[in-house]
Amino acid sequence: MANPSDDPRWRDAYLDRMHRTLERDKNHPSIVMWSLGNESGTGQNLAAMSSWVHRRDPGRPVHYEGDYTGAYTDVYSRMYPTPAELQTIASDEGDIFGCTPAEAARVRSRPMVMCEYGAALGTGPGGLDWYDETVESSPRLHGGFIWEWRDHGLEHRTADGTTYFAYGGDFGEHVHDGNFVIDGLVLSDGTPTSGLVEFAAMSAPVRLSLDADALTVHNRQHSRGTEWLDIIVESVDDEGRSRVISTVLEDVPPGRSRVVALPTDATPPAGGWLSARAVVRDATAWASSGHVVAHADHSADPASPVPAAPAGRTRPTRTEGSYPAARFDPQSGELLALLGHEITGGRLELWRAPTDNDRGRGAGSFEIAAPESTPRGLGMVPADPSEQRWRKCGLDRLRHRVVAIEAGSDTFIVDTVVAPADKAPTLRVRYEWSALAGDEPQLVVDVAPSNGWDTSWPRIGVHFTVPASWHTVEWIGQGPGESYPDMRDGAFLGTHRATIAEMNTMHARPQESGHRSGLRRLDLSSDDSVLRITPAGRRLPGTGGFTLSRWSSHELDRASHPFELPVPERHHLYLDDGVHGLGSRACGPDVEPRHALWPGARTFSYRFRSM
Repeated sequence: MANPSDDPRWRDAYLDRMHRTLERDKNHPSIVMWSLGNESGTGQNLAAMSSWVHRRDPGRPVHYEGDYTGAYTDVYSRMYPTPAELQTIASDEGDIFGCTPAEAARVRSRPMVMCEYGAALGTGPGGLDWYDETVESSPRLHGGFIWEWRDHGLEHRTADGTTYFAYGGDFGEHVHDGNFVIDGLVLSDGTPTSGLVEFAAMSAPVRLSLDADALTVHNRQHSRGTEWLDIIVESVDDEGRSRVISTVLEDVPPGRSRVVALPTDATPPAGGWLSARAVVRDATAWASSGHVVAHADHSADPASPVPAAPAGRTRPTRTEGSYPAARFDPQSGELLALLGHEITGGRLELWRAPTDNDRGRGAGSFEIAAPESTPRGLGMVPADPSEQRWRKCGLDRLRHRVVAIEAGSDTFIVDTVVAPADKAPTLRVRYEWSALAGDEPQLVVDVAPSNGWDTSWPRIGVHFTVPASWHTVEWIGQGPGESYPDMRDGAFLGTHRATIAEMNTMHARPQESGHRSGLRRLDLSSDDSVLRITPAGRRLPGTGGFTLSRWSSHELDRASHPFELPVPERHHLYLDDGVHGLGSRACGPDVEPRHALWPGARTFSYRFRSM
């Protein structure tokens, strides 16, 4: 109703806009097709624009996302389709949104692009690998465009002069979109995010895959070989020391793959891994020599069995909770000090500061229905955003009740019930500290949920606080940037170092960030001491990780802007056995089911050593 796109009175204005656009840009070599506009419905004026373009410039196709039936465009387009919907479009059967069977056949005769996908609001987007796998599966699918490049925060100052990037509602206006303008792969000041690194990995000109015996190089380029790249395979030991075992010299033609056998001595030592990378051979206008354009890792199962409880445990012999290696609160069982350091907490945590995608509704929830069981794979089943579901379940207000404390000569065991305030589902959580008379105490956490849990969990791990003087971190695992279950292709397995300031992304609206997955070893450092933390066993190898932040998840959750965060008195360490994916539900699909974290029994363990 009252749509200018279908109102004859607007025809001349529409055509004038198209004339000026085409005549202005017709000689730019980067223009490969024309778009009629964005989010303007459909109608006769858009069809007239398309007809004029076809007469004036018949060599380039016309695109417009609102032409759902392909009535007047050459390229079919959708905004924020799920990969399941893309698979329907790429196939030769099934319903296509807004199309009769005849219109669907017409649509399927054309190339398809996503004019928007992978909404880059806040931490994320997750699931780009899901899209990439789907697009690669069909020549009908031609990829898409991330929404969008850069955040649109406006530099502003508080009354005391603190600078921050403001968004909707910060200027006294009553009608606004909140922080929906904070939606880029780079921040408002141009700082790249891990989402940009992930997108670069998805867009890499070559794809590497690695196993114990061979490296596969897939050249994704249209018309160029791999002669401009050096492809190197290294064997890395458990301390991060590497040696080159193979260099791929053969050129791989465009669009082809080549399998290269690895030397017989390529097997890495116990606890190590194989690493492959494709690097720029000679400096170019856009990259220096040695710039990495693709990488891959392969490792054997690094897990060891979770240690069993000490045999012959005796009745309690001490009640004060004080040991050579640790000190505990005798009433709550909470850690008060470890290896001479003021390290506290060590309690179960399920909460994370919701991301913009956690807060979004997008295409609906895959927690309620699987992608393949919903119309066009949209998951359009009425459901609150994940953040609201998590709050409704009380995950932001866990309470810890001690059932029993058993203090042995070398062990301290705390048996607890953890539950959201005023909710029925519970978790029986057992913390077992051992080797408390030695220099490498160990914590085993055993988690058993009751029936009644009906939503995913943001995370499952233990939360410690450490002195603010612990400001540097080195780890072996995925890095150097953030990595989550559905955003980890931009990270690689290796030894990484960072300061506390580099461990988190400070978005215009504070939220969860900074998780690094696949943790094998973690060193926290102050100016005069180092605490080493090593996962001691894992049933699900590679799923564990950590987050180190100047603020707790609850402090980040309460802040709408960075200047509202408190001055850090202590830093916060989360050792996670699992975390929920990110998705792109601010506009697009929910977290893919394979990357969702659902309630379940868990046992995980860590060793601690002061160095």
